Amino acid sequence: MERQLYIQAFIPRIIILSSLLFSAPAAAETREFTYEVYAGGIHAVQAKFNFDVQRNTYNAAVAAKTRGWLESLVPWSGIFQTVGAVTPDAFSPTKHETTSIWRGKTETKTFLYQNNKLKSLTIKEDGSPTETPDIDPVLTDGTTDLLSATLEVMKNLIATQKCEGASDIYDGRRRFAMYFKDKGQKTLDKSRYNIFSGPARLCEIEIEPKGGHWHKKPRGWLLIQEQGRQKGALPSVWMAKVEGFEYAIPVKIQVKTDYGTLLMHLTRVQ
Repeated sequence: MERQLYIQAFIPRIIILSSLLFSAPAAAETREFTYEVYAGGIHAVQAKFNFDVQRNTYNAAVAAKTRGWLESLVPWSGIFQTVGAVTPDAFSPTKHETTSIWRGKTETKTFLYQNNKLKSLTIKEDGSPTETPDIDPVLTDGTTDLLSATLEVMKNLIATQKCEGASDIYDGRRRFAMYFKDKGQKTLDKSRYNIFSGPARLCEIEIEPKGGHWHKKPRGWLLIQEQGRQKGALPSVWMAKVEGFEYAIPVKIQVKTDYGTLLMHLTRVQ
């Protein structure tokens, strides 16, 4: 029972954040990337990512859901999408929407941006009135969404040959900084799980709370992060240049927890 409650508390957060970390554009065309997630050796999640990056605009979408035994224990699925403007300096969102379905109940958050500032947030949950929380500049000014922040890192990796970046994110309740820290180049071998082989940049991802509704004790992603730190490995992603694409894309992710290691592998590109 303790393990079941533990999984219910953090698996959706793992999937959301690790899914959003796999955000990389193809130049002026749409591409779909498929990833499979294994938890403790069990095939637990499938995620699909579609990207359309034009000269001045981008549209990034992620769809993920639990499967197999985990689906019966944690019946979760989610869709995350950002549209915005591409400038020489940044990916600037105009709309970011997250839809999370948990045990048949749907919650949708819609973030609207103008001039690089969050202007409105609406939250719609089945059976409840639509919420329109006040926008607190202390929590939201200078923030972006997870997809746009990760696209920045993917773009810069090719130019700098390093996986580095820092962005402030607001998720509707909390503000936090997300850091990408380069850990050098590694060589990956193709396996029955992953279609990629070759050199890849290894980087660690770390978040730092910066205001909002955080619990006194680590929960969710923070709990996972600190468990990994105790095991000597923060959540890590391998990024690599794939033939036919302008930017590097993530090809593997690893998250260590007290209940085993979660691995996400690239299995298809089309």
